[in-house]
Amino acid sequence: MKNNNRLHSPAVDAASGTLEGTAAHLARCAATFGIERDDKYEARVLAIAFVNGTLFSKWLPDFATEFAAQVRALVTIEWDHPQLLDLIQKNPGDDVTWVTALRANLQQALPELPTDLSPTTPLRKILWAAAVGIRAGQCDPEYAETTFKRYETMGTENRFLGSRLSTWALEDFEIRNPPLIEFFEQHYRKTPVERALICREASETLSSATLLQDPWELKFWSETGFNRGRLLAENHPAALRPLFDEAGPKGLNYCQQLYQKCVLGTAKSGTIDLERAVLRFFAEAHNGVHALVYCRGEERRVLVQAAFDFTLWMGVLSVFPTPRETD
Repeated sequence: MKNNNRLHSPAVDAASGTLEGTAAHLARCAATFGIERDDKYEARVLAIAFVNGTLFSKWLPDFATEFAAQVRALVTIEWDHPQLLDLIQKNPGDDVTWVTALRANLQQALPELPTDLSPTTPLRKILWAAAVGIRAGQCDPEYAETTFKRYETMGTENRFLGSRLSTWALEDFEIRNPPLIEFFEQHYRKTPVERALICREASETLSSATLLQDPWELKFWSETGFNRGRLLAENHPAALRPLFDEAGPKGLNYCQQLYQKCVLGTAKSGTIDLERAVLRFFAEAHNGVHALVYCRGEERRVLVQAAFDFTLWMGVLSVFPTPRETD
């Protein structure tokens, strides 16, 4: 996946809860998560839609069948040359070959469709590719399983992109948040209080980040997270008590250890150095996974989420070094 710094807004607006609204949001996810808007952009987005469809058919077969039926009323799904589907299913190759062939096959099929219901708009092309992916998974469960195994080896951001249809189906395709906030939300399935707080603060930060030349500047997200944490602790201390209760003694103790090691341990002459603190956190937490991502220069949204979460907590602890004292 190419790394696209700018947050382009493709001209594909449509109402949430509609088929075309779903396609529009999938395009926004692609743009947010680094799909370069060059001459290969359409092929890349179609491939993402296709993989979503295939995984959808495996994870939620009844939902997928209903979705494909709705798409069928808008665009042609079948082709005059069924061997194309056979090619997609039976020639997986290695990862690079598979993705390249998938893009090429989808692009090849579009102009060869019957003209009556042929998808001519960007949104309908996306819907068509998703429905074809569903059909591929239904026709060949083994192919769907192979796609799932590939999915499991992908990076965090690509797994997020590949699971959108299945996630949205469980919410009746009512999409309420921008792609980045959806990405944040999935990290807090077991901590709803933390999810609500972090996602609210991240949503407000995202509004400012979109004005930057580089919306994924780690320094900006780190500094903003820390400042927001401090302001929360200074101005709304009582509102943080549910957060501390949810974290519990073990979670708070872990955060305090991070504060001592990463924030105070990297301070210079008594002054906090957030960049050094974040890098120490990347190296210390989660077996150093984020440090590897950082060194590769990939998955910048992953780093933004991790840094913002960490620094917001550290901002809170800079005011309340021992949160239990607020009880």
